[in-house]
Amino acid sequence: MSADRVATLGSARWAAPVIAAAAVGFAALSLLLPSSTRGFPGHPLAVGALTVAAIAVAVIARRAPSRGARRSLLATSLSLALYLALGLLVLAPSSSVSAPVAARVWSVLWIAPIVLPQLAALSAGQAPRRWLLIPGIASVAAAIVAVAVIRPDVETVATAADLDSPLIADITSSLALAALLVAPIWFAVHLGRAPRDGRPRMLVLTVASIIPVIVVAFCLGLSVFRGQGGVDPTNGSVAFVVVLALGALSSAFATATAAEVGAHNARRIAVATVIVALIVAIVVAGTALVASSLRHGTTLSAVLVAAVTIASMAIVFAASRAIARMLAPPPVADRLGSLSARETEVLSKVAAGLGNADIAASLHLSERTVESHVRNLYTKLGLAADDNTNRRVAATRMWHESGF
Repeated sequence: MSADRVATLGSARWAAPVIAAAAVGFAALSLLLPSSTRGFPGHPLAVGALTVAAIAVAVIARRAPSRGARRSLLATSLSLALYLALGLLVLAPSSSVSAPVAARVWSVLWIAPIVLPQLAALSAGQAPRRWLLIPGIASVAAAIVAVAVIRPDVETVATAADLDSPLIADITSSLALAALLVAPIWFAVHLGRAPRDGRPRMLVLTVASIIPVIVVAFCLGLSVFRGQGGVDPTNGSVAFVVVLALGALSSAFATATAAEVGAHNARRIAVATVIVALIVAIVVAGTALVASSLRHGTTLSAVLVAAVTIASMAIVFAASRAIARMLAPPPVADRLGSLSARETEVLSKVAAGLGNADIAASLHLSERTVESHVRNLYTKLGLAADDNTNRRVAATRMWHESGF
């Protein structure tokens, strides 16, 4: 077993109990808040979700494929922890002096665990530095301006009421959220240009950049749920915090594991993300449609919601087929033709039923060199380790079916 694999298993052993213990501990602390001041930042679900996400993202950051991605994921973990800590500080009975300042920072800090995972994905995808600067600068500028002009108070935070926000804060927040589209656009442009063997990785990184956009869409949908769906504001706010934490964790995991995902699982991840996005769209649009069309009768409302649902299913079907075409491997002959002379020689021995040690002896190579050639030819043949197939058998079948 490789050293990297041992390290990964070792981290998995201690990560789970640490995450569980931290979640229970912070949830217990949140319950100690007086019931009269306990707002949604101190709700056990919100506290538990932020705690688990902060620790899990820090653990996942160790697997990040680049230094920039690792730093962005660690910053994501820190931002989740700060968001939790400031929310509890605002609600603490003894924080009357620091609460206004903490409330200002807390009211805009949710932007960080949305933007930072996108920066991690861009860094892992080796995007030019300017593409990282656009969302980063826009978000920092929006946060600075918003902190200067937003004046939430402790009671606002505790009761989960809507924050009073001047026009300039609305404008800067909108610009920051618009900057979230930079990463998906960059990946969309480069996804089709990527070589076939690199498309699964690029597709998963695209998903990592889209997840924060889905989180924001859910946030915007909360206003519809509250106003027209009759959802309790506090429950809606707790749901947002949980989704914020899950979104940051999911995006971080996608970024850290993108290089290890094969075409089969990349397709699953991408289709699942499309389905989640459309579920959010259906719920938001359905709520708005029902609220606006009920005065014309329940039949019209049902027809409109059904139409939105059918259209969404059609989009999922079309997206699934498009993703499958994008990830479809080239013809077997082309894949075999991409092998080097030595890799072709090694594959012929594999197809003859020889093990790596026998191949090394027959070709006068070290066994480690043969293992390297076998890994390379698996990659060129499009045989990923996570595709639930015996790669040696699949490579042998390709060899014989090609006529060699």
